[in-house]
Amino acid sequence: MINAYKAYWKRYFDFKGRTSRSNFWWAILGQFIVSIVVGFLARMLDTNAVNSLWSLITFIPGLSLNVRRLHDVDHSGWLVLLAYIPIILFMVSLTLTTASLLMNAEAASGTRKREKLQNFSLFLYNVRYSMIVLDIICSGNLEVTRNSLIA
Repeated sequence: MINAYKAYWKRYFDFKGRTSRSNFWWAILGQFIVSIVVGFLARMLDTNAVNSLWSLITFIPGLSLNVRRLHDVDHSGWLVLLAYIPIILFMVSLTLTTASLLMNAEAASGTRKREKLQNFSLFLYNVRYSMIVLDIICSGNLEVTRNSLIA
């Protein structure tokens, strides 16, 4: 397990080549254990910044590990991006809805109606950024579910 986890970090930007099934799952297990420790550390420090930073640090090696695993089963590494399409589409739709609501708020004649529309658009902005933060925090855990079909 330790060798697979070391290879996970040594091949940080290596999107070519292959990763065997055992190395893939040992690296995922090692990442899971380290993420639990980081989560406890963040809980003790009473901050989510540690989790967010850890998610940002491990995003690229997790992505490269997934691409190499896909190469090992003779699939294109670009298939990894399919997992992010729903998130991107959701963010785009929230942005467009919010922009539309803001334009409607400007066109609204009544002050009360304008305030309601502005409050709702602010709510949508908060939902969008909460989803971004949630995605960053959970990105380490998404690797396991994203690849459960590959194994």
